[in-house]
Amino acid sequence: MKKREVLVHGDNLKEAHMVVQNLLEEHESIMHTEILTKGRRGFWGFFRKPATIKVIINAGQSRGYQKQQEREQDGMAEISEGVLKVYGPSGGRKKAVIIPAAGAILRVNGVPTRGSRQVGEDEEVEVELIKNIGEAKLEVEISKDNLIAGVRITPQITIFHQLVDQSRQNVLQLITHQQKIEKRVITFTEVEEALQAYGVSFGIDHNEIQKAIAAADGDWWVVARGQPVHQGKDGFVEYMFQCEPVEIKYGEEEWVNYWERYTFPGVREGEVLAVLHPAQEGLPGKDVTGKDILPKPIKEAYLQVKDGVKISDDGCKAIATISGRPVLEGYRKKYIKIVKCMIHPGDVDIKSGNLRFEGDLMILGNVKETMQVAAYGEITIMGNAADAVIQAGGKIFCRGKFFGSKVRAGGLTSFYNRVSKLLDKLDEILDWIMKESIRVREYSLHENKLDEVYLNEIVVYLIDYKKAELEKLLNEYISIIEEQDIPFPSTIKDLVPAIKNLISSRWRKDISIYDEVNSIREKNQNITKILEAIPEEACDIYCSYAQGSILETNCNIIVGGQGCYQSSLIAGKQIRVNGTFRGGEMLANQDILVDEAGSEGMSAGKIKIKTSDKAIVTLNKVHPETIVRLGNQSYLFEEEMERVKMYVGVEGKIKINNLTSGGVSHRMSSTRVQGKAPN
Repeated sequence: MKKREVLVHGDNLKEAHMVVQNLLEEHESIMHTEILTKGRRGFWGFFRKPATIKVIINAGQSRGYQKQQEREQDGMAEISEGVLKVYGPSGGRKKAVIIPAAGAILRVNGVPTRGSRQVGEDEEVEVELIKNIGEAKLEVEISKDNLIAGVRITPQITIFHQLVDQSRQNVLQLITHQQKIEKRVITFTEVEEALQAYGVSFGIDHNEIQKAIAAADGDWWVVARGQPVHQGKDGFVEYMFQCEPVEIKYGEEEWVNYWERYTFPGVREGEVLAVLHPAQEGLPGKDVTGKDILPKPIKEAYLQVKDGVKISDDGCKAIATISGRPVLEGYRKKYIKIVKCMIHPGDVDIKSGNLRFEGDLMILGNVKETMQVAAYGEITIMGNAADAVIQAGGKIFCRGKFFGSKVRAGGLTSFYNRVSKLLDKLDEILDWIMKESIRVREYSLHENKLDEVYLNEIVVYLIDYKKAELEKLLNEYISIIEEQDIPFPSTIKDLVPAIKNLISSRWRKDISIYDEVNSIREKNQNITKILEAIPEEACDIYCSYAQGSILETNCNIIVGGQGCYQSSLIAGKQIRVNGTFRGGEMLANQDILVDEAGSEGMSAGKIKIKTSDKAIVTLNKVHPETIVRLGNQSYLFEEEMERVKMYVGVEGKIKINNLTSGGVSHRMSSTRVQGKAPN
């Protein structure tokens, strides 16, 4: 049996079903329907989609109907080459049904219709296609700081609608096809006029304008840029020092040394304390409207100095003329000055931490147990020091007493005397390595046996050859530094890692080990110059009493109060004890004067006095078992004596003068004194 398919359209399914029911009433019992699309309303007429139902009719089920079809014909409509055509109906059948579409207006007899409409061929039917034209736009915008101007150009957009061709059908749903055409109509002149209207006259980029016109993409294009202002800089003073003590910060995994709490700022003569950075003028700019942009006014800075500080010849640096503590004082105008002495107002204890200062140091309180005090200059202690370590480059004055303490003055000179030989030996080794490296390299290049790049290998080989000597020198150098707690210049300590790196060097193509050797040699020579420049300052030690302590200096030791008990006094020059010296030893290179040596009762030789054979030992009172050594000769007192003067005579024997209370001098040889030379 033959079947016939009919497509029925409507704005929605309900309308399509009504059309099917009205149009095919007599075939309702013999037709089969299938919904193809449910339809979509769209937005403002765009993207609309009709509902479509496919109807299948069995043509062979009714012969009467088939003959009737030949005599009767429903109205039909089609779209051919974009034109709507309507046919019939005939035999009283129903008219064709036309359903409008988005982008097209259906007019029947001159009247527009919005919904589906039955039409016949005797009616005037036309379709008006909608044409939308969007005008081109030109916008101008200037930034808030007037340094940038931009334009945004959109093209002229025209939207056309065309009818899609469809075959003849009783229910015709119009279908349109949309076409968009863009046209760039904005001209260069129009852009220039728009910019002028906004006052843009500077920094216009004509190339960017052409690009913006060609693109016309609706994006912002920067077409003019002003010249930014370059702000000047105020003058300022850069201070190269700290005024207040700096608390030492320990990491979470570091061992916390509760005795090392602060570092105290100090400077040396010749050190740069501050640098003046002059003000810098700014440069004016210009915005896109042509207006000048002026930089902000600048402020000058000035260096102000007082005691212990001078300004360099160029006026840009403040330089210390003495060593000490830098101080910045003043409210509006800051002045830099050097205080040679730093004053610690209380005790040196676990709260203050150990004290180290690169100048003179005065402590108004006591130095408590286990604490350490070190100064590059002099140290003055107004109280006592107990179980402490005191080291100074200059004098040490203790108004109170030393108990169980180690006291050393004149550490700078002592350090130089001990380390100078090591520095000289190091210089010899480094000089030998450099000379041998050049000699081997020149020979190898002359013989065409070696290329320049292998100089590193030569140097490494020579370093390995001298490795044992370098390691020995390094260990001795480290040992001497660790013994000295005086705050030396950092250059002296920096030599240690430099030598360690040299010893462990391995050949690398990207560095010159020869240059490293030369750099270390220069550091070594600089250290020698620093140490040779150490002034010969007095480094006496003075205290009122010492018990269980060690006092050591290159100069004089003076104990001005009760004396000493079980202590060691070591002096490069003289020793004077105004009180009683009970137990211990005294070592000096010059004269020794003691009010009372030993105590009543046998001292069992616990007092030893030693000096050079050129010195004089004066004992206002001496008890038995006191040993005095002059040069390589010793004498042991076996009885108490008063007002004794000892020296080595021209014959090389110890002479003892016993001064009477009347002031008469009796010169006696050592054989007439009731005593003997100890074994």
